[in-house]
Amino acid sequence: MLPILFLVYSCKNDDSSSSGDPIGGNPNYANPHLSGSAVSADFTGRITSPSGMPVANALVEVGGQFDQTNELGYYQISNASTDQAYAVVKVQANGYFKQFRSLKPRTSAMNYVDITMIALSYNAFFDASAGGSVTIPGGAKATFPANALVDEDGNAYTGQVILGTTYLDPTDPFLPTYMPGSLQAVNAAGENAGMITYGMVGVEMLGGSGQPLQLAPGKKATLEFPVQAAQMAHAPDAIPLWFFDEVGGIWREEGSAVKTGNLYIGEVSHFSFWNCDIPVSFTTLSGTTVNEATGEPLGNLLIVITRPNGGTGFAYVGPDGYFSGIVPADELLIFAVGSLNCSGESFFTMEIGPLGTVDVDLGNVELTLPDEGSITVNGTVVDCDSNPLAGIVVQLNLSENGIGTYTVSDDAGQFSMDLICVSSGTSTFELVDFGNLETLSTEGPTYNADVASTYDEGNLSFCDAVELEEYFTYIEGSNSFNFDDVTDSLNFTTCHTLIGTLGSSLFTSQIQLSFELVTEVGVADNCPEWDGYVYNQLNPNGDYYAAMSNQVVTITDFEIVGGVYTLLKGTYTADVTVNINGNGTQETYNSTASGSFKYQP
Repeated sequence: MLPILFLVYSCKNDDSSSSGDPIGGNPNYANPHLSGSAVSADFTGRITSPSGMPVANALVEVGGQFDQTNELGYYQISNASTDQAYAVVKVQANGYFKQFRSLKPRTSAMNYVDITMIALSYNAFFDASAGGSVTIPGGAKATFPANALVDEDGNAYTGQVILGTTYLDPTDPFLPTYMPGSLQAVNAAGENAGMITYGMVGVEMLGGSGQPLQLAPGKKATLEFPVQAAQMAHAPDAIPLWFFDEVGGIWREEGSAVKTGNLYIGEVSHFSFWNCDIPVSFTTLSGTTVNEATGEPLGNLLIVITRPNGGTGFAYVGPDGYFSGIVPADELLIFAVGSLNCSGESFFTMEIGPLGTVDVDLGNVELTLPDEGSITVNGTVVDCDSNPLAGIVVQLNLSENGIGTYTVSDDAGQFSMDLICVSSGTSTFELVDFGNLETLSTEGPTYNADVASTYDEGNLSFCDAVELEEYFTYIEGSNSFNFDDVTDSLNFTTCHTLIGTLGSSLFTSQIQLSFELVTEVGVADNCPEWDGYVYNQLNPNGDYYAAMSNQVVTITDFEIVGGVYTLLKGTYTADVTVNINGNGTQETYNSTASGSFKYQP
C-alpha cells in the first residue's frame, strides 16, 4: 500500500487556527493515533531521488527490522511488528535528509510504500558566536541568535556552523511523495489531529568537525515561511507550528507563527522539520482503483481531492490500486483520478461526502481508461524451467518520458500494467527477486498507442544465479574453500575462456574455465590445450595452486543476438589437485570442484 496524503492546502479561515499551549521538545510522549495492538505486516517499495532516480544502499526500517535498497532502489521487509493503526517506514541514505512515511498497515496484503528522498547538501554557513541569517531556496529563512548552539553533549559551540536546509512547497502536487510522515498529527492538548499545510522547512546543523549541533536550552531561532499565492486569500493571521518527532514518526504542535505580509514568522526551540498547519477534524478514506473493463487493480495513479469552498489535495496510488489516507471530515469533496503521465489532467471525477469522522472504505472505484493514449502490458514471470514466479517486482521503464511504473507478479507469475497518457516508444523491464536478492534487465515492448492498446509479452524468463552465491568449492576432509562474488568475463577466441576473479584482505584469486564454442544446451567440449586452473596469491606471503583435470562444462542456457552472446549460463565439475605453500609448509590435497557460472554483459 502506498499511503496517500491528502494535502488540502487552501482553506477557509476559521477558529481551528488557535495553537493552544506549547508542549515542548520531548519526542517521547504518547501518540494518540496508536491503537496499542501489535500486528505483523509486510512492506515493499522503491526509494528514489528528487529526479526519480533509484537510491541504492539506503537503509530502510519498519518495526525494528531493516533492509537495504538494491541498485533499482527497491526494498522489502517481511513480518515487521507494528501498531495496528500506525506504522512508520524510516529511510536513511547518504546525501539526503532522513525520511519517514506513516500509514495504517494492512496485514492481509503487501504494503506498498514508495518514498522520494529530500536532497541534503551543506551549503550555508555562519559563525555561532555571532549568530546569523540563512536564506533557504524557495523563499524561507532561518535566523540564529549569537552563542545559541550546543553539541551532542550539551557543550557550548562557538565555531563555524554548516547548515543543510530545505523548503517544501505545500502547493507542489508531488509533495505527498517526499514530505516527512503524513498529515496526521498530535495537537498541543495531546489529541490526534489532521493538518492543512502551509509549508515546511528542514534544517540540519554541523560544527566544523562534522559534529551535530542543536539550539541550547532556552534559546530560540526564527523561521520564516513564504505564503504561496494560491494560499494567500485563505491564510489565517496566526497559524500553529508543528515539528516532526523522528522517534514517534508524527507531527507535534509546538508554538505558532504570525502572518506578516506574505510570510509566516515564528520562533522554534530545536530543529528537525517544522510545518505551518491548520488542524482539522478528519476521517480516513480508503478504496481500490480498478479497471472497469477487466476488474483488475489499476495502480500508479494520481488522485486529486478538491474542496469546493477552496483547497486541493493530492495523493498517489500504489501498484495494487489500493489507497488510504486522511481527508477533511464533514465537507463535500470532489474525488478525481489522473495519471503521473497526464500532467495532472483527470479522466474520472465523482463527488463524495460530506463524511463523518468514522473511517470510510469506498471499495472498488471502477475506472474507464481514456480511449486515446492508453495501453495495457501483460506477461508472466517464469524461472529457467518455465515455472511461474510469484512476488517478483516488475518495473516497466518508458523511453518517451523516463517514468518507471511497477507492479508485482501474482501467484501464477502473471502481471498486468495499465499506462495512461502515453504515445509511442520503446521500453525495458527491470525484474527484482527479493527472495534471492537478484535483479534482471530485459527488453520490453515497442509500443504505439495509436496502433495497439494491449501488449502481451508472454513469458519473461528470470533464471537463478544472477548473483553467483557459490562460484567454486573444493573439499578434502575438513578443508573447504569457497569463492564468492566472482566477476565473469568472456573472451572469444577459438575457445570460450571464462575467468573469475576475487580479491580480499587475505588473498587474490583467479578461476579459469575453457571450452569449445557453444551452439546448443548440453555438455560442451573442452578446449584441447588445457582444462583449467585456480591460482591464489596469499598475503603477505605464500600461495596455493589448484590444477583442474577431467573438467566437464555443461551449458544450461544461452542467447545469441546478432552473432554476439548476450547470455551464457552453466555448471562445471572437475578433479582438483591443490598445492598450498605458506609459512614454510607445503600441503597437497586431491579433491573435486563444482560450481555454476553466468555471463551476461
